[in-house]
Amino acid sequence: MQRIILNDDLIRAKVVNIEFEGTTPEAFQEWLKAQGTLAEREFDITIYPSSFNTSERDTGFDGTVLHFYNPTKSVNEMYTIFRGSEHVEVSDWRPKDWVYNMLGIFVGQGISQYRSAQAFDEYLTEHIRRHTNIPLRKIAMGFSLGGNLAQTLQLVETRFDNVYTFNDAKPSVYQLAAIDKEFQNDIEEAFHKPLVPFSMIYGIPIYQLIKVASKRYDLKDGRVCKVSLTGDLLYAFHQVPGFLETGHEKLVQNVKDNSLRSVIESIPLSFFRELREVLFSYSIIYEKEGFDALWEEVTGIDAAVVEGLFRSIVDYREEGFHFGLIKTLLKVLKQGFGSFGEVYDRLPILSKLLIRLYNNAPNLIKLLMENGYVTHEEYIKWKENLHIIDEFIKVHASEASLDDMKVDIRLWGAILTVYQLNEKVIYSLIEDIEVGVESHDLDSLIYYLQTYDKIFL
Repeated sequence: MQRIILNDDLIRAKVVNIEFEGTTPEAFQEWLKAQGTLAEREFDITIYPSSFNTSERDTGFDGTVLHFYNPTKSVNEMYTIFRGSEHVEVSDWRPKDWVYNMLGIFVGQGISQYRSAQAFDEYLTEHIRRHTNIPLRKIAMGFSLGGNLAQTLQLVETRFDNVYTFNDAKPSVYQLAAIDKEFQNDIEEAFHKPLVPFSMIYGIPIYQLIKVASKRYDLKDGRVCKVSLTGDLLYAFHQVPGFLETGHEKLVQNVKDNSLRSVIESIPLSFFRELREVLFSYSIIYEKEGFDALWEEVTGIDAAVVEGLFRSIVDYREEGFHFGLIKTLLKVLKQGFGSFGEVYDRLPILSKLLIRLYNNAPNLIKLLMENGYVTHEEYIKWKENLHIIDEFIKVHASEASLDDMKVDIRLWGAILTVYQLNEKVIYSLIEDIEVGVESHDLDSLIYYLQTYDKIFL
C-alpha cells in the first residue's frame, strides 16, 4: 500500500493546528507545497467543515474533513480532523469542550460530542463514497479532546485505517460503558448486576473493568499512533484511574519530571470514586438539558444574562464604550450575589463535593510533601499548627469572643503559619499547572517536533 499524503507526525500536527474556516482548497494546497508535502498540484482537495452536517443541539463539537482525490493515481484519502479543547472565544463564553472532558470522559455520562463526531464522520464518508469510484482510505487525526474522539470511534467501531493523535485525552472505561451498550452488557454479565443507575459502575474495582475492556477492544491496535509532551497537563491527569492505554504512544520529553503526575498517581482510588459519584448528578443535567442548564444549576445565574455580558464586551471591542455594557454587568453582579445566600438550598451536590475535598485535604498535603512541594519539616509544622487551630475551635468556639481571639497569640501565629505554607504550595502548583497548560498547546508540541531530533522516550 502506498504512503499516505500526510506522511509524518510534524506535517500532521501542523495540519491539525490549522483553523480551516475561511481557508480555500487552493490556499491549503499552496501551503502543503510550501511544506514540501506536495511536489506538484496533482490532487483535487475538498474541505468540509463540521457545519456541513448540522445537528439539533450545539454540543461544542468542531471538526473538519480534508478529501484528497485523484483516481488516475489511485488516491482517495479522507482525513477527519477532530478539534481539541479550545480556549473560550469571547463571542461564545461556554467552555463546552472542557465540560465534556470532565463529565463525558472522566465521569462517563456525557456522550453528546461523541455522537456529533460519529454523525459527522458517517455523513461525510457516505457523501464522499457516493461521489468517488475507487476505494476510500480513511485517516483520523485529533488533538486533545479530538484525540479522544478519534480513538473512541476506532475502539468502538473501527472506522479508520489509521488514527493519529497529539496531546490526546485518553478514552476512559466509564466513557466507553456509556457509549457502547454491548460493552455495558459485558460489564453487567461479568459482575451479575445491572448498571441502573449508571453510577453503580463506580463501585466496581477499576482493574476489573479494564480487564473486561481489554477483552472487547483492541487496546494494542498498531494503527493508533499518538504523540504527547511529558509536560502536558493531560499527561499528568492520565494517572487518574479509568483511562485506557491504547495503540502506540511516542513521548516527547520537554520536562525532566512531571510532579503533578506523581501526585495524581498517589491519590487513593476511593477519592476518585467519590468524586465521580458526586459529579454524576451534574452530568445528567448536562446531557439532558445542555450547558446552560448546568451553568444555572451550579451558579444560580441565568445563562442569558452572561450571554448578554459577553455580547456587550464584543460590542465594546467593535464600537467602543456604551452604557449597555454597564447595565448588563450590574445585572450579572446583582443576580450572582443574590444567589450566594441560597447556595446550600440550591447546590446540595456542590456542597457535598466541597466537603469531600476538605476531608481529603490532609492526605493531599502529605502527597504534596512526598513530591517535593513542601519539605518534611514544613509538613510537620503544617500539621502541628492546624492541630492548634482545630483544638481552639473545639474548646473555645462557643464561648470565645473576638476580643479573646485577639489576645491568643499562639492561635494567630498558627493561622499565619498555615496560611503561609498553603500559599507556598498553591504558588508551586500554579507554576506546574502553567507549564502543563503551555505544554498542552499544540504549538508547543509542533515546536519540539521540528526543533529536536532525539527527544522521544
